Amino acid sequence: METKALGLLLAAVLSLSAQTLGPIARDGRYWVQQETGEIERGSRLRVSATGAVVIDGHDASHFEYRVTRRVKADSEDEARAIFERSQLTAARLGPTATLTMEEQACARCAFSAELEVRAPRAIQEAIVGARGEVRIHGVAGRVITDSAGGAMEIGDIGGSVRATTAGGSIALGVIGGEVRCDTAGGTISVEATRGDATLASSAGSIKVGTIGGSLRAETAAGDVSAARVEGRVIAGTSGGSISIGQAGGPVNAESAGGSIEVAFAPKGVRVETAGGRIRLHDVAGHVYAANATGDIQAVFLAGAPLQDSLLEANVGTIVVYLPPDVRMAIEATVDFAKGLNRIESEFTDIQVTQTSETAGMGGLHASGALNGGGPVLRMRNTNGRIQIRKRQ
Repeated sequence: METKALGLLLAAVLSLSAQTLGPIARDGRYWVQQETGEIERGSRLRVSATGAVVIDGHDASHFEYRVTRRVKADSEDEARAIFERSQLTAARLGPTATLTMEEQACARCAFSAELEVRAPRAIQEAIVGARGEVRIHGVAGRVITDSAGGAMEIGDIGGSVRATTAGGSIALGVIGGEVRCDTAGGTISVEATRGDATLASSAGSIKVGTIGGSLRAETAAGDVSAARVEGRVIAGTSGGSISIGQAGGPVNAESAGGSIEVAFAPKGVRVETAGGRIRLHDVAGHVYAANATGDIQAVFLAGAPLQDSLLEANVGTIVVYLPPDVRMAIEATVDFAKGLNRIESEFTDIQVTQTSETAGMGGLHASGALNGGGPVLRMRNTNGRIQIRKRQ
């Protein structure tokens, strides 16, 4: 039984149908050698490489590869010895084609290797582990890739993408499924996905085009921007601004020191910043905005369902634009005001009164029911202004 099982295993592993090892050539201070080959058929690809990896999908049933090795050495014989210790193993186990490059440890030889693969476009899965740059295009299935320290460029993928790098940028083109990206030191950009996107960077900006599902984008040092998100948005940055275009679901955005802008969010908004400005346009649902040191501007969407909302600031100006026919109750407060003009309203149903006198600076309160009242919009400003205007 053991002999039969071993025979089945060996039959499942298919060696290269063609393999060519090129000559060693001099290139400046380096010695260079190329190796090419093919692996017949296979619906999956697994790559483990010591350097950069490039994968391009093409209309064929087999895999073609080329590896280019470079090394600094005093002689051709020395270079050959190093190349022999960095062999590429290529095989097929069942439906999976595998390419494995052994890591070459040499302190001063500056060894590098780039692996290029032309893979069948129809493969169901590509799993890539590398120690350098990764570029993958034209794969119908899902992609999972991990780099120890290189940039990534991935596009024209039919399935989901999972990309992780310890130091480099991640650039995604059009992706047919869910996306998860994580970089410890670079930017992230996404052109379009048909699924959810979860993006995280420890030191770079995040820029998104169109997301077919929900978006979660967080960075420790950079801006976050998204043009269009069909679902919910969760965005956070410790040192930059946040800009959200159209959002089909609720928006939750927080910055420790930058501006926040939302262009269209009818399902609700919750935003907070410690510095910068807040600009909300065409918002509805539950709206919450808090700004420690800057202005807040909120333009409410006409004809959209509203819920109880709150806008808070310590200094600066809170400006709201409300549709003339909106059904809403208004409660506005300025804690320290030099005059009644610290609260201004273009609606005659809103009355402004002075509530207290503290060290020569009285508090102001304004309230009123617009068109019979409805959900309550509360505005609080410690030492600034509140303006309530009619949307044209």
